[in-house]
Amino acid sequence: MAGTHVRIDLDAVDDTAKKINGLLDELTTATAKLNAVIQQVQPSVYGTDGLGKALTGGSSSVGGLADHQKQVLTGIQDYLSNSTAMAQNLTLMSQRHRENDGQQAANLKGIGTGDPTSPTLPDADPAPEQTQPTPTPTDDQAYQDDPSKDPTYKDPNAPTLTFDTTTTKQPDDGGGRGGGGGGGHQLI
Repeated sequence: MAGTHVRIDLDAVDDTAKKINGLLDELTTATAKLNAVIQQVQPSVYGTDGLGKALTGGSSSVGGLADHQKQVLTGIQDYLSNSTAMAQNLTLMSQRHRENDGQQAANLKGIGTGDPTSPTLPDADPAPEQTQPTPTPTDDQAYQDDPSKDPTYKDPNAPTLTFDTTTTKQPDDGGGRGGGGGGGHQLI
C-alpha cells in the first residue's frame, strides 16, 4: 500500500541533475565526433560493385548504411536534447522547492513578531460572540413544538457510539528526527 507522504531529497535531486549534465557533456563530445565522421563518408567510398550498391541502398527502398547512420545520429541528438531538458527541469524543480521552503520558513518565523508582511496569530482576546438566550425549561410551548430545542432532549433513535481506546499509536516514520526542522537534507 502506498504511503501518504512524498519525500524529495533536494540535495539528491541537485546531485542527480549534475551527474546527468556531466554524462551529457561526455555524450555530446562523442556525438560531435560521430557526426563529423558520418559527414565525411561519401557514397562513393562504398564503391559501385554489388556490396557497394547494397551499402548505399541502391538495391533497397529503405536506404543505405549512410542513411541509417544519419537516422541514428538524429535519434542520439534528440535523446541528448531531451535529457538536457530533463536535467534543467530537475534543477528548476529543486530551486523552486527551496525558494518555497524558504518563504514558508520566513512566514513561520514572522508569525507574532509584528511584521506586517507576515501572517499573525489571532488576538488573544477575541470579541465575545453574541449568543441567543436559550428558552427556560418553563417555556413548555417551545419544547412541545420541537423537542430537539430542549438542551436535555435525547433522541431515542440515536445510535450508541463507543470508541476503541485500546488501539496502539502508529510508529513515527520520521526516523527519529524532530518536527521537520530542516538540516543538511531537506525532505519535502
